Amino acid sequence: MHRADARAVLTRLRPERRRRIVAVAAGLLLGAVAAVVVADPDTSLPLMVMALTAVFLVAKPHWTVLVIFVVSTFRLSPVRIGPLSTAELLAAALVFPLALEMFRDRRIWLWHVPHVRLLFGIAGVLAAATVWSLVLHPAPPLEALERPWDEVFWFVQSLLFLVYFVYFIKTPRHVVYVVVVVLLMILVAAADAVDLVEDGPAGRRAGTDYFGGFTGNENRLAHFCLWGTSLFWSLRYKGPDGWWRSLAVAPLLGLPLVTLMTGSRSGLLQLMLLGGLILLEQRQWAPAQRARACALALVVALVILLAAPAAMVQRASDFNVGRTTTIGRLHAIEAAVVMMAENPVFGVGPGNFSWRYHVLTGSLMSPHNAYIWAIVSGGPLLLILYLVLFHRTYGTLRALERGGPAAFVWLVTALRFNLILFLVFSAFATVWTAEVFWLLVGLTIVLARLASAGQRPTLRAA
Repeated sequence: MHRADARAVLTRLRPERRRRIVAVAAGLLLGAVAAVVVADPDTSLPLMVMALTAVFLVAKPHWTVLVIFVVSTFRLSPVRIGPLSTAELLAAALVFPLALEMFRDRRIWLWHVPHVRLLFGIAGVLAAATVWSLVLHPAPPLEALERPWDEVFWFVQSLLFLVYFVYFIKTPRHVVYVVVVVLLMILVAAADAVDLVEDGPAGRRAGTDYFGGFTGNENRLAHFCLWGTSLFWSLRYKGPDGWWRSLAVAPLLGLPLVTLMTGSRSGLLQLMLLGGLILLEQRQWAPAQRARACALALVVALVILLAAPAAMVQRASDFNVGRTTTIGRLHAIEAAVVMMAENPVFGVGPGNFSWRYHVLTGSLMSPHNAYIWAIVSGGPLLLILYLVLFHRTYGTLRALERGGPAAFVWLVTALRFNLILFLVFSAFATVWTAEVFWLLVGLTIVLARLASAGQRPTLRAA
């Protein structure tokens, strides 16, 4: 019987008869499960729990995607099977529902999204640069042999996550789940950093104690807190009416404070930039609304002045070019120029900057700059593709602000702010393969798709 015929037969049944059929089927299934558990509880019970968990994750793939994002961002892996981490196991479980989605789609709409085409182009350049570096460049040290392919493998994994994200986060409710999870992650990371400062020695920079991954570095933690500041501000002043707008005040007081407690100079620059973006956003506001926003900004500034550790404020505001870290970054730029002069087509390939810098200078150093990382890892073409992707993403967000879903205009504004902050932060860290990058692009695609479904501007038009 065809699936449509079976569905037609079920719809002709009376509601009470359909409920009776479902109850009988559920009773038989639970009875079979109970019998198996009673017969061999030590083996069957864990297997049954794992099977039910797998069924839930496959049936609710949007939750699986969010779990992957959380464990990847914090580098958590509570369950491992051999070399496979929790995120990789969950990604493998989504292969079947993704295949079903693509089979139903038939047209593979994702391939027609310009952002995704650019990302596939970036993956191709990274792979070509890796082969180029292994074939034509001097052989790397033994400990660096696997590193080029590691970066390509990580990028492909992240690209697969983006595919999962845009296929399974497809309704406004799913977008709300994403925003709630991200905000909770930011608050948890900030709270963990504050606990570490309270328990640690005086003058210690705020950083996460329990969590690693993206928030394990003070500069990245500061950027993450500024993401939260942007999201909570937009929710407070541009979000839909509701009790959540009042709850946004407390994080707006705390997250900028944690940003300064990290002692991050890039964090301070981004905080000042975010303040300027917020002021520009208020140009068209009513005088009373501007007054309330300015009053909150003054309260935030007062909290920072009173509560921020003086040592961290001094460190964050110290832009002396003679500092060791600044000199190291300048030497990294000089080394990148030398490497590009020797290899102007594809650079030195992914993962090769550190050991080549060691050969040139005798010390170890990472690029500490995403723009340098891109041009050294894949040449000018890789940098151009990334910049075009950022330009496309920014254009899409601007179009969505003018004509996107009204319920998510606040989110689009926050994403635009965060994209600008991300581009500034990219000059201080190699973050173009980090989780926040994929979240930015993924949410932009999802919101544009929702707008297209509502006869709003399409991705291509943006």
